[in-house]
Amino acid sequence: MRELYGFEIEPEVRKWLDDLSDSDFKRVDEAARSAADRSGGPGAEGLRTRPPWIGVGDLREAGVMVGYHTRWVRPEAPAEDPERIAIREALAFGKALYDRRTALGLSVAQLAERAGMTEDDVECIEEGGTAPTVPLLRLLAAALDADVRLTPGHDVGSLWFEAHAA
Repeated sequence: MRELYGFEIEPEVRKWLDDLSDSDFKRVDEAARSAADRSGGPGAEGLRTRPPWIGVGDLREAGVMVGYHTRWVRPEAPAEDPERIAIREALAFGKALYDRRTALGLSVAQLAERAGMTEDDVECIEEGGTAPTVPLLRLLAAALDADVRLTPGHDVGSLWFEAHAA
């Protein structure tokens, strides 16, 4: 059965709908449409302006029902998607740089000067727009008078700059 608009029906509701006779299902469909139209709430627009490929009584076939037993289904993203990992690493890098820079009381311009970079480069890193590389981490660690610390994982907090021991 196809899922229209990404709605999923609870198994017990789907079974109940499938067990209804065609005439009973038509009455349920009309009641749901009428209730949604009266409430003007979520789903009312979708029922009033249904796509042309949906005919009367096709809601059972599409697996769609408006009511308390529906929920929006969000597709699960693969846990180890390389693009997502790269984004999380860039965000962790940016946060670590921002945290250390502000802890030292440095402006973006001051850090850029210390590191031999442009202000735009520093801002891009802090906004999560630059992937961390070993040479870049070394350059920034020297400019921040800190060591780079890494932990397993790719999320914010997995990378930070730690002040040199006194």
